[in-house]
Amino acid sequence: MVCQSLTLDAESTEILDDIINSACVAFMAAQGIAAKRTPQAETELRELAAVIGFAGAQLRGSLVITYDNALAAATCTDCGGTVNILDWTGEVANQLLGRIKNKLLAHGVSIDLCTPVALSGKKLESTIGESVAVRSFTFNTMHGACTVYFDYRLVEQLELRTGFQSDSAIRQEGELVLF
Repeated sequence: MVCQSLTLDAESTEILDDIINSACVAFMAAQGIAAKRTPQAETELRELAAVIGFAGAQLRGSLVITYDNALAAATCTDCGGTVNILDWTGEVANQLLGRIKNKLLAHGVSIDLCTPVALSGKKLESTIGESVAVRSFTFNTMHGACTVYFDYRLVEQLELRTGFQSDSAIRQEGELVLF
């Protein structure tokens, strides 16, 4: 059962923010795009959004990413060909949360990912409220901005610490795993 009264301490929140920030920057870099975190804008109205849920023994919630068609097209090398831009938007959320999952594993935190859901429209606006449990990040690129929301709830008390290294086998992005 999720207990709403549990929160991360200041050091754990800073580490979580670093994990999310570095995962976003690394994902964009893998697409050949430089991204820089900027202060959150008042209201960002976007054309594309994707939501992907996650759950684990210590942590559960969802990741939301919003951006415009220009940035989506710049990150997708095959959109317009065999890949649909909406499918790619869901895949972006999946890959981004996968990177976050790998980084959390290094701290002994395991999460399972759900199937992403992608949305398109005009002036999509997030209504995620202000909360300690919602981490929000806006990144600017030469192709436009994107905003990532990491909305989480602690299932049990959790402390993330610098220098912690889990015994869990951490896979590299793109590594083939047979099971």
